[in-house]
Amino acid sequence: MSTLSRLTRNHANHAVPPDEQVGGVRIALVIVGVAITLPAFLLGAEIIHGLGAVRGITAIFCGGLILTATAMLTMTVGARSKLTTYAITQFAYGRTGARVVNLVLSITLFGWYGVTAMLFGQACQRAVLELFAIDWPLAGFIAAGSVLMVVTTVFGFRAIEKLSRLSVPLMLAALFACIYSVLQHHSLGELAAVPGNSDSRLSSMGMAISAVVGTFMVGVTIVADMSRFSRRPRDSVVAALGSYGSFSMLILVMAGIPILVTGEKDLMRTLYEFGLGTPALIIMIFATWTTNTSNLYSASLSIAQALPFARDWVITVTAGVAGTVLALSGVMVHFVDFLLLLGITVPPIAGIYMVDFFVLRRGRYQLQALDGAPAFNIPAFIAWALAVAVAALSSKQVLVITTIPACDAIVCAALCYLVSMRLAGRRFDAVQKSATQNNALSVDRINR
Repeated sequence: MSTLSRLTRNHANHAVPPDEQVGGVRIALVIVGVAITLPAFLLGAEIIHGLGAVRGITAIFCGGLILTATAMLTMTVGARSKLTTYAITQFAYGRTGARVVNLVLSITLFGWYGVTAMLFGQACQRAVLELFAIDWPLAGFIAAGSVLMVVTTVFGFRAIEKLSRLSVPLMLAALFACIYSVLQHHSLGELAAVPGNSDSRLSSMGMAISAVVGTFMVGVTIVADMSRFSRRPRDSVVAALGSYGSFSMLILVMAGIPILVTGEKDLMRTLYEFGLGTPALIIMIFATWTTNTSNLYSASLSIAQALPFARDWVITVTAGVAGTVLALSGVMVHFVDFLLLLGITVPPIAGIYMVDFFVLRRGRYQLQALDGAPAFNIPAFIAWALAVAVAALSSKQVLVITTIPACDAIVCAALCYLVSMRLAGRRFDAVQKSATQNNALSVDRINR
């Protein structure tokens, strides 16, 4: 294996080797880096604006509890199997069926890569104009940002993890500087007394919690891409608590507090008003950089499943260039609604593979066991379709189970899949038994 291939391998089609596994704290840093993003800042501001400080913070951390509980499960699947999300889906959906799932995931992530690259360019252009009174072309900022993102992603999880170790402390320090500036002029009591705005889109506790969960649930669904690098399954608990259970939610709170004083939802603009232009630039650059490397990384892993013989770095560069071209063309503005529609199709995927892993296969995910499995697992697709329908109805408040569409979709998918697989239990057990026997025979031949 060449040095370039060794440094850029993503282990898309096999388990992560022991020498590349890390602890839960380092995985948590990566997830927090992904969570610090411009849309998340806007979400925090909307919630605090609509509910006020006390109720808003309560809603944010209630959403965090739901995300943490779900993430512990999805991350444990990755930590125990050492496989990507896209390899994991083969067990529940079948080898060929998983390609359909991967197509939805890759389009979603690839699309958000283009949108984030465009947002990066726009934010950089405005920051340079505000700080230095220089009006450079938008295309140059988009292209420069994409180069940073693609180069980082080419070198895989290790590069993303090192970027997070550098960027997360810097971004948190900049956010704390903003909060410190606010508290210099206003006490905590004054901030807590500011009422919520009933005209806000997120003026109810249920809607706010739903927004928090819905915003991060796609990431929770594919977080096995990161947790597969865990040394031990219990590192998943550490990573979930250190990200979704604490710092990721704290970021939403810190992004929302300034709106109580300024009334401005745009955190970057607020930082400029407080004379914190440099911290604003640091947050903006690193927030989009860390988030988009994750988008591109997971999208590349998905594409690698369909192109197992292509080099990992070639897939990443090609996907990055294509995403950049789309961002430069401006079509991503019209793509957002489509991406939001796809977003309701992703959470059910987690519900299905969690049941498959923990209940039906009881933690036994070995790629060799797929040899005797059907190409398409029809019950999984039936459960997925029903869950997407429930999510769509729930988002329009026609059918409400938990009041949170993403959670409704996961619960529906898990229950439907479990029931349908139990009804087809004999056939499934026979396939599992055959695959296990074939795997045992193969191991026995190797040992001989």
